[in-house]
Amino acid sequence: MKPRSLLRPAACYVLFAAVVTWPLVLHPFSRLASPQGPGDSYLNLWILGWDLRTLSSHPAALLTGRIFDANIFYPAVGTLAYSDHLILQAIALLPLYLATHDLTLCYNVLLFGSLVASALTMHLFVREVIGSEAGAFAAGLIW
Repeated sequence: MKPRSLLRPAACYVLFAAVVTWPLVLHPFSRLASPQGPGDSYLNLWILGWDLRTLSSHPAALLTGRIFDANIFYPAVGTLAYSDHLILQAIALLPLYLATHDLTLCYNVLLFGSLVASALTMHLFVREVIGSEAGAFAAGLIW
């Protein structure tokens, strides 16, 4: 499998992600992907914000476990573990956050990148299992 063979499907998945999240690509600094109502976007935005702020201001909290002592449900400890903690995602986004300090942009990059990465992973999986490039492409789009 050559990495170049994934360029065309990856480009199509980027385009498709832009279509399904439209007009998010036009306003990545000011809009969230929730088309209506509060949804999970605000919870995940807060969790990501807690992680990024903690990692940027107190990086040792990751090693000591203090990153889980979020400021929600104070004075309870370990409250970040009550939901998805998004720590690995925050680590991946930390350079972008340090460069921009824009939480909304980081959240949208994570969402958009997750859509593309998931489609590409499904593409690779189906291509490996059934050996069909067309089937793999369809599976990536459906995912």
